Amino acid sequence: MKESTKNTEIDTRVLIELINNLYDQLNIQKFNSTKFDETEATQKAKRVVLHQIQEERMQFMKKRKREEAEEMDHLLED
Repeated sequence: MKESTKNTEIDTRVLIELINNLYDQLNIQKFNSTKFDETEATQKAKRVVLHQIQEERMQFMKKRKREEAEEMDHLLED
């Protein structure tokens, strides 16, 4: 279940990244199919999203460690 959620999050974020890039490209008239092989654009969007997720996880872990250290300091003060 957790793996499915993670994959869904990645796929959704890749889709959003692709849509954002499509809006930036004025020469694209239409996108007919929802079935396509992984293109260079898809690969790039996936790399961007995976990097963003990795950065978010690192920030979360730093915050968690900081909170744990503060909690430990608080316990030692008592």
